[in-house]
Amino acid sequence: CLEYNREIVRLAGKLKREIRKIKDACSGVIELAACHSIALYQLPSVLRQFQQDCPATAVHVRYGNVDRVYVDVLENKADLGLVCFPRKIKGLKIERFHQERLVLVCHPQHPLASRRAVTFAKLKGERFVAWREIPWIMFFRTLGMHDRFYYQPLQEFEEVDLVKRAVEVDVGISILPEAMVLPEVANKTLAAVPFEKGGYCQPLAVIYREAKSFSSVMEEFIQSLKRLDGI
Repeated sequence: CLEYNREIVRLAGKLKREIRKIKDACSGVIELAACHSIALYQLPSVLRQFQQDCPATAVHVRYGNVDRVYVDVLENKADLGLVCFPRKIKGLKIERFHQERLVLVCHPQHPLASRRAVTFAKLKGERFVAWREIPWIMFFRTLGMHDRFYYQPLQEFEEVDLVKRAVEVDVGISILPEAMVLPEVANKTLAAVPFEKGGYCQPLAVIYREAKSFSSVMEEFIQSLKRLDGI
């Protein structure tokens, strides 16, 4: 009797999970918050593939800066949040899903444009245009305190398109994710130069509340994100 009862319990659990999957597939909704960089460049291809795999699931996306994404997730306005350079916050879980290479971006006629690779330490005296989604402090880790003054950005923008336009008119140079400048590099309005020895990467992550009740479609969406890097 004990053996048969155990089998009944196992099958009942399996049936429950299958019913949950069917229910989620029929009426699944994901509320998603994403920072601008991910929403514009990585998210579209993930959404296309996910909606092919789960056509009955609706994904509602709200866009905002990184700080807004954290607030939306913490306040339970979004099931999942997509951020770059994730930071630890009490009550949130973090799962990284992609590493985006950062490159030096400059005008095609800039002296650095012809270099095969550069180091941040050798950019002393250049005029920098920064994008607020990339923490500038990460580049200072290899520099002495007395040198940091020479690398402070002259301008800083919320929107990455404004950064690219500033570089296109040769206001200064910048450091951006490689995927963001591929069209401009192809059109020869910008030049992208990699950093030596692998350089720097922009980590991308999905965040969610520790107490969040997960549906199967949310789990499937996270797996779709991780397939960007074959994780």
